[in-house]
Amino acid sequence: MAGAEQYLFEVMCALKNSFEVHLLCPGRGRLTEKAQREKIPTHVIPYFWFLTAPSFFWTQLVFLPANLITFFWIIRFMKKFKFDLVYTNTCVAVSGPLAAKVCNIPHIWNIQEAFGKGSYEYGFPFLSKKNIAAMILKLSHAVIVPSKFLRECFLKDTWEKISVVYHGIDSSPSVLSDEAKMQMKRHYEVGEKDMVLTVAGSLQERKGQWYAIQAMPSILKKYPHAKLLLAGEFARGTSDYKMKIMSEIKKHRLESVVKFLGYLSEPSSVYQITDILLVPSLYEPMGRTWVEASFYKVPSIASRVGGIPEVMEHGLVGLLVPPGDSKAITDAVLALAEDPQKLKTLGEKACQRIPQHFVMADTIAKIKGILDQTLQRDAR
Repeated sequence: MAGAEQYLFEVMCALKNSFEVHLLCPGRGRLTEKAQREKIPTHVIPYFWFLTAPSFFWTQLVFLPANLITFFWIIRFMKKFKFDLVYTNTCVAVSGPLAAKVCNIPHIWNIQEAFGKGSYEYGFPFLSKKNIAAMILKLSHAVIVPSKFLRECFLKDTWEKISVVYHGIDSSPSVLSDEAKMQMKRHYEVGEKDMVLTVAGSLQERKGQWYAIQAMPSILKKYPHAKLLLAGEFARGTSDYKMKIMSEIKKHRLESVVKFLGYLSEPSSVYQITDILLVPSLYEPMGRTWVEASFYKVPSIASRVGGIPEVMEHGLVGLLVPPGDSKAITDAVLALAEDPQKLKTLGEKACQRIPQHFVMADTIAKIKGILDQTLQRDAR
């Protein structure tokens, strides 16, 4: 389950105490399974993405007729349940917001992705960034974004309608015992004194695992017992990226160094055996994995890209490096490995930031406030 889906699940679980929450998805998967276990009514209507990455732009014209059909199904669904409010968790799905407009239901749009024509932005043929921003605002009573970086997608004179709400985490997650940590290390074939580097997130090009793997040969020359853990599974449509990664591992004989952990329902357990978290993303709206690892005083090395620099100050709570630069990752890892006190200080400072900015209860309170205000305005 991707980070945006996990975030939506946590929001739904928190809001169900105050609202009757329903989940509408285009298909079944881990999100629907977890929602059903929490007794959240779950519905499936197979709509397609409206906004996609540039390489898939023209396929959207093919899916457009299918989206028109499912659009009417969603309208019928909304009328059947007589919803008071519609909340959309991604910019790529437009059918729900359009249906809410037709049904005259207040709509809140939580945008998790940048949009436009850039390499890692989501768009649609013939629509400019300005056009998409105008559409989002037209179809929304309020817009939520996880960083000021994403707010920049909109014109400044519209910012009063846009709220920046950082993704929070549970402030009291489980903590493993020393014995449990040792068992986990043995399970992943990690030695007791190995230096553990971790990249957490779905395996796809924009997450930059490739650059972390490229950095390993140089890191191993200085620290031959280093290990790289990749927590996550390959996203759909990434067969070329998977082949590229596997070839690089084989080329440098890293089979015993790079460990694929697959999907983890509780990645917090891996952070607790990690020495340094790597966030080598080429694009990131905020960088939630950095927040998750920080709770366990794990320092991070992250790309200076997207919303990461606004939540992670270089040299204070972590180190920032240029995106797509494996040598910069190598240099940063070696700098921290050779300075244990700095490694410890960065981890501690990062942990201290959690209660100030990234507590899930605060995130939910802000979202609930926006929902309540929207409903109150609609009732007037």
